Amino acid sequence: MPNHAKQYRFLILNNSYFLNFNSTFIFMNKIHKTGRTWQTPFGAPLLAILLFLGISQIASAQYCAITHLGGGCFTNVTLGTINDSPAACATPFYTLVASSPTTTTNLAIGTTVSLTVTTDATSGATSVSVWIDYNGNTTFEATEHTQVLPVASTANTATVSIAIPGAAIPGATRMRLRSRFANNPNGSGDACINMGSGEGRDYTVTLTGGTACTGQPAANTSVSSSASACSGVPFNLSLSTPYTTSGITYQWQSSPTLTGTYTNITGATTATYVATQTVASFYQCVISCSASPLTRISTPVSVGLNAPTACYCAAAATQAADTDIGNVTFGTLNNGSATPILSNPAATGLYTDNTAVPAPSVARGASIPLSLSQITGGTTFYTAIFAVYIDYNQDGDFADTGELVFSSTALTGATAATQTGTVIIPATATLGNTRMRVVLIESGAVTPVAQSCNPIGNAYGEVEDYTVNIIAGTPCPTITFANTTATNGTVGTAYTLNGSATASSGILGYTVTPTLPAGLVISATTGQITGTPTAATASATYTVRAETSTTCFATQTYTFAINAIGCPTITFANTTATSGTVGTAYTLNGSATASSGTLGYTVTPTLPAGLVISAT
Repeated sequence: MPNHAKQYRFLILNNSYFLNFNSTFIFMNKIHKTGRTWQTPFGAPLLAILLFLGISQIASAQYCAITHLGGGCFTNVTLGTINDSPAACATPFYTLVASSPTTTTNLAIGTTVSLTVTTDATSGATSVSVWIDYNGNTTFEATEHTQVLPVASTANTATVSIAIPGAAIPGATRMRLRSRFANNPNGSGDACINMGSGEGRDYTVTLTGGTACTGQPAANTSVSSSASACSGVPFNLSLSTPYTTSGITYQWQSSPTLTGTYTNITGATTATYVATQTVASFYQCVISCSASPLTRISTPVSVGLNAPTACYCAAAATQAADTDIGNVTFGTLNNGSATPILSNPAATGLYTDNTAVPAPSVARGASIPLSLSQITGGTTFYTAIFAVYIDYNQDGDFADTGELVFSSTALTGATAATQTGTVIIPATATLGNTRMRVVLIESGAVTPVAQSCNPIGNAYGEVEDYTVNIIAGTPCPTITFANTTATNGTVGTAYTLNGSATASSGILGYTVTPTLPAGLVISATTGQITGTPTAATASATYTVRAETSTTCFATQTYTFAINAIGCPTITFANTTATSGTVGTAYTLNGSATASSGTLGYTVTPTLPAGLVISAT
């Protein structure tokens, strides 16, 4: 008799359970678990028996538990027949939504569906993610994720297209939605992390077989979730009309102009794509059907680039008491009052927009003095720190390397109320007006970048924003060294090496690395290396740096050794001798001359009795 297996999927107590019945063999008495499916040989009648007995622990889909703390909760979720408008959310800010005609839907495999999500706008901007467990393994994988509202969101509602993959397993499965305040992690790998805000909602959806596509895909239009985006900030690309057939493939392309050359975006091969850009661009999608050689190109969509001033993150303290910024001096900028230091009634600021204050012009390569003072409304200071950021590349954030330009040590007491430093403007800084952010936090350490945005750290302190104008610096002059070679020196003998240089604007100073041999020094004003070596050294290379400013300099290398003291040439005046006679005076000239030094004389072996040698 043929084995006609049937698969049944049903819900018990809001969890997904799966039975696969084979009605042929009815005398076996075991239930076998095979991955996502439970098999039994007892046929459909067992299903009714199990339901009747209320046996609810046959196979429970154990998805990871999640926690939220509220704020930015969902006010509507629309997908297919789902049209869910939850009541105001409350503890525990997670809901496993019971299935009903308006809280569950069928999703055809191989098609693209449209999801619309709205969150509570009164709580501020939110990010939203959705996962659908396509393979039924009770794990929300990164490949099952779609970003609905980006992490750096400024909105509370969005519509995205979700392509249901052709490899999805038919049947009931779980869909998870998570909201969170913007600028906090909520991406593809965050399905199970605990979140300090927002809400989580799990729905049951049913994946069904789809109809295969034929011929050329229908005309479509590219859609962007943002008409204009900040540099590097994600936005969603989708198609205006989702395809309802399987076998559709996608390739998103971009171009700097509407009619220019479009190039493929690596990895952008789904109906929706989370894009970022650094320049304004146009986007289109090449849509193909596996059963046809014909393709369709969607109507391009334009996404502009926001000005950096529209992209800076919010930053502010939350408590008006205690420490505030008193005075900020940077180049020609001198804003605010540093007095009185204590019991200052003006020390109530949280955030101050000083971008309209006349901007100081600072040149590339220049060293700009910085002075920061703090004041307090109280009678004593709590431990605090200063941090200063400058958006050198004008991309609307303070996250790039080198944009934290100053950070103080922990400040304690009125004696530490003023901090000074120097900021060197990089030669690569983008010319024009940009943003400088000064942050004062009651805390003990600086965490770069994180404290340039909310939350800045401790609730007490203040943030002030300023405009700074980056201008071109004076080109560095040509620096020429007078000498490029060196000779070896000798211990005990005076040594001179000419390391001087010339430049049109004059040399400010000289330094040398590594440390010179003992007894030698370099003149910081002339570059001359002089002195009397006191110890021998092996041959080594020394680099002399001549600079006209902290950013304009040239170097020259010199290689030399310091030798030990050598022996002079010694020449004897006489090289022969005559024989002597006992009792008769005898003289032998053993004297010598040398190129340097004082001579002394000895003789071996011992002379005949009666003869001596003069030691001098």
